[in-house]
Amino acid sequence: MRKKTAIIVAVILGVSTAGVAGAVATQHGGIADSAGVIHGCYSTHGATTGTVRVIGSNGDCRSTEQPIQWNEKGQDGSNGARGLAGATGAKGAKGATGVTGPVGPQGATGAVGPKGASGDNGSQGSTGATGAAGPAGNTVIKTWSATASIGQTVTLMTAGPFTYTGVCTAGPHAQTYVATSQANSSADSYSATSGYASGQKSPFGPGDGTLSIGYPSDNHITDGSPQWTGPYDGSDTQISGDGLTYINAFASVGTDQPTFSGACAFRGYATVVSS
Repeated sequence: MRKKTAIIVAVILGVSTAGVAGAVATQHGGIADSAGVIHGCYSTHGATTGTVRVIGSNGDCRSTEQPIQWNEKGQDGSNGARGLAGATGAKGAKGATGVTGPVGPQGATGAVGPKGASGDNGSQGSTGATGAAGPAGNTVIKTWSATASIGQTVTLMTAGPFTYTGVCTAGPHAQTYVATSQANSSADSYSATSGYASGQKSPFGPGDGTLSIGYPSDNHITDGSPQWTGPYDGSDTQISGDGLTYINAFASVGTDQPTFSGACAFRGYATVVSS
Protein backbone atom coordinates (compact mmCIF):
# COMPACT_ATOMS: atom_id res chain seq x y z
CA MET A 1 0.00 0.00 0.00
CA ARG A 2 1.33 3.45 -0.92
CA LYS A 3 2.20 5.92 1.81
CA LYS A 4 0.87 9.48 1.95
CA THR A 5 3.00 11.75 4.15
CA ALA A 6 2.69 15.58 4.61
CA ILE A 7 6.03 17.36 4.05
CA ILE A 8 6.84 21.05 4.08
CA VAL A 9 8.51 21.48 0.72
CA ALA A 10 10.82 24.38 1.48
CA VAL A 11 12.39 22.76 4.60
CA ILE A 12 12.73 19.01 3.67
CA LEU A 13 13.64 19.28 -0.01
CA GLY A 14 15.32 22.65 -0.20
CA VAL A 15 13.30 23.33 -3.33
CA SER A 16 12.76 26.98 -4.05
CA THR A 17 9.22 28.25 -3.93
CA ALA A 18 9.71 29.57 -7.41
CA GLY A 19 10.61 26.08 -8.66
CA VAL A 20 7.69 24.46 -6.88
CA ALA A 21 5.31 27.10 -8.13
CA GLY A 22 6.63 26.51 -11.63
CA ALA A 23 6.22 22.75 -11.35
CA VAL A 24 2.75 23.15 -9.91
CA ALA A 25 1.77 25.48 -12.65
CA THR A 26 3.09 23.00 -15.20
CA GLN A 27 1.21 20.04 -13.78
CA HIS A 28 -2.17 21.32 -12.68
CA GLY A 29 -2.32 25.15 -12.48
CA GLY A 30 -2.66 25.44 -8.66
CA ILE A 31 -5.44 23.26 -7.26
CA ALA A 32 -6.31 23.78 -3.57
CA ASP A 33 -8.86 22.04 -1.40
CA SER A 34 -11.56 23.75 0.68
CA ALA A 35 -9.03 24.39 3.47
CA GLY A 36 -6.68 26.22 1.11
CA VAL A 37 -4.12 23.32 1.01
CA ILE A 38 -2.45 22.21 -2.25
CA HIS A 39 -1.54 18.51 -2.49
CA GLY A 40 1.33 17.09 -4.62
CA CYS A 41 3.78 14.25 -5.19
CA TYR A 42 7.60 14.55 -5.19
CA SER A 43 9.57 12.06 -7.37
CA THR A 44 12.46 10.29 -5.63
CA HIS A 45 13.65 7.81 -8.34
CA GLY A 46 14.95 7.79 -11.88
CA ALA A 47 15.15 10.59 -14.32
CA THR A 48 12.17 12.41 -12.75
CA THR A 49 13.83 12.76 -9.36
CA GLY A 50 13.09 16.19 -7.87
CA THR A 51 10.03 16.90 -9.92
CA VAL A 52 6.72 17.73 -8.33
CA ARG A 53 3.29 17.15 -9.66
CA VAL A 54 0.05 18.42 -8.16
CA ILE A 55 -2.75 16.02 -7.38
CA GLY A 56 -6.26 16.42 -6.05
CA SER A 57 -6.97 16.23 -2.36
CA ASN A 58 -8.14 12.61 -2.84
CA GLY A 59 -5.32 11.53 -5.18
CA ASP A 60 -2.46 9.06 -4.39
CA CYS A 61 1.26 9.29 -5.14
CA ARG A 62 3.17 6.57 -7.05
CA SER A 63 5.58 4.19 -5.38
CA THR A 64 8.45 6.33 -6.62
CA GLU A 65 6.97 9.52 -5.13
CA GLN A 66 6.53 11.08 -1.76
CA PRO A 67 3.36 13.00 -0.94
CA ILE A 68 3.76 16.68 -0.11
CA GLN A 69 1.36 19.59 0.64
CA TRP A 70 1.51 23.29 1.24
CA ASN A 71 -0.85 26.14 1.93
CA GLU A 72 -2.15 28.11 -1.00
CA LYS A 73 -1.52 31.31 1.03
CA GLY A 74 1.49 31.64 3.26
CA GLN A 75 1.60 33.32 6.65
CA ASP A 76 1.88 37.09 6.67
CA GLY A 77 5.45 38.29 6.96
CA SER A 78 6.57 40.95 9.41
CA ASN A 79 6.31 44.60 8.40
CA GLY A 80 9.24 45.82 6.39
CA ALA A 81 11.24 48.88 7.29
CA ARG A 82 9.69 52.24 6.39
CA GLY A 83 10.87 53.45 3.04
CA LEU A 84 12.45 56.81 2.40
CA ALA A 85 10.17 59.77 1.70
CA GLY A 86 9.58 60.23 -1.98
CA ALA A 87 10.37 63.42 -3.80
CA THR A 88 7.68 66.14 -3.84
CA GLY A 89 5.36 65.64 -6.77
CA ALA A 90 4.59 68.26 -9.34
CA LYS A 91 1.85 70.77 -8.54
CA GLY A 92 -1.51 69.48 -9.65
CA ALA A 93 -3.84 71.36 -11.95
CA LYS A 94 -6.36 73.78 -10.41
CA GLY A 95 -9.55 72.03 -9.40
CA ALA A 96 -13.01 73.05 -10.57
CA THR A 97 -14.86 75.72 -8.60
CA GLY A 98 -17.00 74.17 -5.89
CA VAL A 99 -20.71 74.78 -5.54
CA THR A 100 -21.83 77.90 -3.65
CA GLY A 101 -22.39 77.23 0.02
CA PRO A 102 -25.58 78.15 1.87
CA VAL A 103 -26.12 81.70 3.10
CA GLY A 104 -24.70 82.18 6.55
CA PRO A 105 -26.77 83.53 9.47
CA GLN A 106 -27.31 87.28 9.73
CA GLY A 107 -24.70 89.04 11.77
CA ALA A 108 -25.48 91.22 14.77
CA THR A 109 -26.41 94.85 14.18
CA GLY A 110 -23.38 97.06 14.18
CA ALA A 111 -22.95 100.10 16.39
CA VAL A 112 -24.48 103.38 15.26
CA GLY A 113 -21.99 105.42 13.33
CA PRO A 114 -21.18 109.05 14.15
CA LYS A 115 -23.51 111.75 12.87
CA GLY A 116 -22.47 113.09 9.52
CA ALA A 117 -21.98 116.75 8.75
CA SER A 118 -25.04 118.76 7.69
CA GLY A 119 -25.49 118.99 3.97
CA ASP A 120 -25.96 122.22 2.06
CA ASN A 121 -29.46 123.67 1.86
CA GLY A 122 -31.24 122.65 -1.30
CA SER A 123 -32.54 125.22 -3.71
CA GLN A 124 -36.13 126.42 -3.29
CA GLY A 125 -38.62 124.32 -5.18
CA SER A 126 -40.93 125.80 -7.75
CA THR A 127 -44.38 126.99 -6.71
CA GLY A 128 -46.95 124.25 -6.89
CA ALA A 129 -50.06 124.46 -8.99
CA THR A 130 -53.06 126.25 -7.52
CA GLY A 131 -55.48 123.82 -5.97
CA ALA A 132 -59.06 123.52 -7.04
CA ALA A 133 -61.56 125.86 -5.42
CA GLY A 134 -63.38 124.38 -2.46
CA PRO A 135 -67.15 123.98 -2.43
CA ALA A 136 -69.15 127.09 -1.81
CA GLY A 137 -70.49 127.65 1.69
CA ASN A 138 -74.16 127.06 2.42
CA THR A 139 -76.06 130.34 2.86
CA VAL A 140 -79.62 130.46 4.17
CA ILE A 141 -82.02 133.11 5.49
CA LYS A 142 -83.71 132.22 8.76
CA THR A 143 -86.65 134.14 10.25
CA TRP A 144 -88.50 134.05 13.58
CA SER A 145 -91.86 135.26 14.90
CA ALA A 146 -93.03 134.52 18.43
CA THR A 147 -94.91 135.97 21.40
CA ALA A 148 -94.41 135.44 25.11
CA SER A 149 -96.07 136.19 28.42
CA ILE A 150 -94.38 138.03 31.27
CA GLY A 151 -91.77 135.74 32.88
CA GLN A 152 -91.54 133.50 29.81
CA THR A 153 -88.47 132.73 27.62
CA VAL A 154 -89.04 131.39 24.08
CA THR A 155 -86.53 129.90 21.62
CA LEU A 156 -86.47 131.90 18.39
CA MET A 157 -83.72 130.27 16.24
CA THR A 158 -80.74 127.88 16.32
CA ALA A 159 -77.82 127.97 13.88
CA GLY A 160 -74.55 126.08 14.38
CA PRO A 161 -73.57 126.44 18.05
CA PHE A 162 -75.78 129.56 18.53
CA THR A 163 -79.25 129.72 20.12
CA TYR A 164 -81.49 132.84 19.97
CA THR A 165 -84.12 133.43 22.67
CA GLY A 166 -86.77 136.03 23.48
CA VAL A 167 -87.19 137.04 27.11
CA CYS A 168 -90.36 138.81 28.39
CA THR A 169 -90.10 140.47 31.81
CA ALA A 170 -92.36 142.70 33.91
CA GLY A 171 -93.10 146.10 32.49
CA PRO A 172 -93.63 144.52 30.12
CA HIS A 173 -90.12 144.48 28.70
CA ALA A 174 -88.92 142.45 25.63
CA GLN A 175 -85.32 141.67 24.69
CA THR A 176 -83.64 139.21 22.24
CA TYR A 177 -80.52 137.26 23.37
CA VAL A 178 -77.92 134.87 21.89
CA ALA A 179 -75.83 132.13 23.55
CA THR A 180 -73.18 129.73 22.19
CA SER A 181 -72.21 126.14 23.01
CA GLN A 182 -68.76 126.48 21.43
CA ALA A 183 -65.70 128.06 23.04
CA ASN A 184 -63.72 130.80 21.28
CA SER A 185 -66.75 132.13 19.41
CA SER A 186 -67.11 135.89 18.87
CA ALA A 187 -70.01 138.39 18.89
CA ASP A 188 -70.47 142.04 17.95
CA SER A 189 -73.44 144.40 18.49
CA TYR A 190 -73.95 147.96 17.30
CA SER A 191 -76.81 148.42 19.75
CA ALA A 192 -75.13 146.62 22.67
CA THR A 193 -76.97 146.80 25.98
CA SER A 194 -76.07 143.64 27.94
CA GLY A 195 -73.02 141.38 28.16
CA TYR A 196 -70.72 143.23 25.78
CA ALA A 197 -67.59 145.31 26.30
CA SER A 198 -67.58 148.25 23.89
CA GLY A 199 -70.03 146.43 21.63
CA GLN A 200 -67.89 143.26 21.26
CA LYS A 201 -67.46 139.93 23.04
CA SER A 202 -64.42 137.82 22.06
CA PRO A 203 -63.85 135.18 23.03
CA PHE A 204 -67.46 134.23 23.56
CA GLY A 205 -68.11 130.79 25.12
CA PRO A 206 -70.66 128.66 26.98
CA GLY A 207 -69.64 130.14 30.33
CA ASP A 208 -70.53 133.67 29.23
CA GLY A 209 -74.29 133.14 29.33
CA THR A 210 -76.41 135.30 26.97
CA LEU A 211 -75.67 138.48 25.07
CA SER A 212 -78.35 140.97 24.00
CA ILE A 213 -79.33 141.22 20.33
CA GLY A 214 -80.68 144.59 19.09
CA TYR A 215 -82.42 147.19 21.22
CA PRO A 216 -84.87 146.51 24.07
CA SER A 217 -88.61 147.18 23.56
CA ASP A 218 -88.59 150.26 25.82
CA ASN A 219 -85.78 152.00 23.96
CA HIS A 220 -88.11 154.82 22.81
CA ILE A 221 -90.27 155.34 25.92
CA THR A 222 -88.59 158.63 26.80
CA ASP A 223 -89.41 160.19 23.43
CA GLY A 224 -93.10 159.14 23.49
CA SER A 225 -92.75 156.59 20.72
CA PRO A 226 -94.72 153.32 20.79
CA GLN A 227 -92.99 150.37 22.43
CA TRP A 228 -91.81 148.81 19.22
CA THR A 229 -88.13 148.87 18.34
CA GLY A 230 -86.49 147.65 15.16
CA PRO A 231 -82.89 147.35 13.85
CA TYR A 232 -82.96 150.74 12.26
CA ASP A 233 -79.30 151.59 12.83
CA GLY A 234 -77.37 148.29 12.73
CA SER A 235 -77.26 144.54 13.07
CA ASP A 236 -75.53 141.94 15.24
CA THR A 237 -72.96 139.40 14.07
CA GLN A 238 -71.58 136.14 15.49
CA ILE A 239 -68.95 133.66 14.30
CA SER A 240 -68.39 130.20 15.77
CA GLY A 241 -65.15 129.11 17.43
CA ASP A 242 -64.33 126.70 14.59
CA GLY A 243 -65.03 129.38 11.97
CA LEU A 244 -67.66 127.27 10.21
CA THR A 245 -70.75 129.34 11.09
CA TYR A 246 -71.21 133.08 10.47
CA ILE A 247 -74.44 134.96 11.30
CA ASN A 248 -75.69 138.49 10.58
CA ALA A 249 -78.89 139.02 12.58
CA PHE A 250 -81.59 141.72 12.62
CA ALA A 251 -84.00 141.70 15.60
CA SER A 252 -87.21 143.63 16.38
CA VAL A 253 -89.16 143.54 19.66
CA GLY A 254 -92.40 145.08 20.96
CA THR A 255 -94.83 145.08 23.91
CA ASP A 256 -98.54 145.67 24.42
CA GLN A 257 -99.18 145.70 20.71
CA PRO A 258 -102.86 145.20 19.80
CA THR A 259 -101.91 142.89 16.93
CA PHE A 260 -100.09 140.43 19.27
CA SER A 261 -101.72 137.98 21.65
CA GLY A 262 -98.90 138.05 24.22
CA ALA A 263 -97.38 140.75 26.33
CA CYS A 264 -94.13 140.61 24.30
CA ALA A 265 -93.55 140.08 20.58
CA PHE A 266 -90.32 139.03 18.82
CA ARG A 267 -89.67 139.31 15.08
CA GLY A 268 -86.45 139.06 13.09
CA TYR A 269 -84.30 137.39 10.45
CA ALA A 270 -80.68 136.35 10.02
CA THR A 271 -78.32 135.48 7.20
CA VAL A 272 -76.51 132.24 8.13
CA VAL A 273 -73.38 131.12 6.26
CA SER A 274 -72.06 127.65 7.15
CA SER A 275 -69.19 125.59 5.74
